[in-house]
Amino acid sequence: VNTFVDQTRIDRRYSRGNWCNQPGGIGARPQANPASGFDAFVWIKPPGESDGSSTLIPQGPDNPTGKGFDRMCDPTYGGNSMNNNQPTGAMPNAPVAGAWFQAGFDTLVQNAYPPF
Repeated sequence: VNTFVDQTRIDRRYSRGNWCNQPGGIGARPQANPASGFDAFVWIKPPGESDGSSTLIPQGPDNPTGKGFDRMCDPTYGGNSMNNNQPTGAMPNAPVAGAWFQAGFDTLVQNAYPPF
């Protein structure tokens, strides 16, 4: 049963507590009136926008506003109680939050479900 569930699930995060720069895929496309009882599907956050840097980036040209660093964005971090002490699953080489993350965007498109 575990093998079947792991091979067929859509959400491939190690833990539901993992939120930063996950390598999943773009999901349902934005659309109006997709089904009875739904006004619209929307993307709350644009695909390709970084959730946060994967390492501390000091204030400077790559971090002009001095944004902080969250360990949940570090792919080498072993986790905490918020994600059941699981690896973060975050993608490496991510820029500060809100910056364009081309590798992240490419991964989201490649893993889109349904596929493009």
